Amino acid sequence: KIKLQQFLDQRLNFPHNEDVRYEAFAADVMVSFAITNADRSIPDQNLGKVQENEVVCWVPALEKVKRHGRWVSNRLVWFVPYIVVDNPWAMAAGREIFGLPKSIGKFQIPDDPRQANMFTSTPYGFKTYNPGAVLQELPFLSITRSGASGAETPAAFSSGKEALGA
Repeated sequence: KIKLQQFLDQRLNFPHNEDVRYEAFAADVMVSFAITNADRSIPDQNLGKVQENEVVCWVPALEKVKRHGRWVSNRLVWFVPYIVVDNPWAMAAGREIFGLPKSIGKFQIPDDPRQANMFTSTPYGFKTYNPGAVLQELPFLSITRSGASGAETPAAFSSGKEALGA
């Protein structure tokens, strides 16, 4: 939890902002991997469809505000510092239109949810910043199911309605 707080202090808690601060809510983060099949293209639906794979890191944080000189919990928020996608359209639109922290990368996401044993995300970046640095693939995240030996996981839900009825 201390490392997450240091991260939030670096990214969100600035000295000039004396009325709002963010505190790590837990010692854990959430990571989601998704395959998105869009039903329309950007910006014209007559052009076709756009698919993207993405990984999103979610950090739960408690927003605190200063009231009468005391810090008071205001609300629980999700801070999203990293989104890695494999589609340049999704990256450009997410960053330029919506201001999201998207970068381009490669993924390993199982096609069959019953074989969900390993997920990886490898974005492009620089190990160090200097004039001779070369853009390269940098391992970012690798998640392996414990005991993964090719065993099948339980069947996934076929729809949101089915999942809500479980």
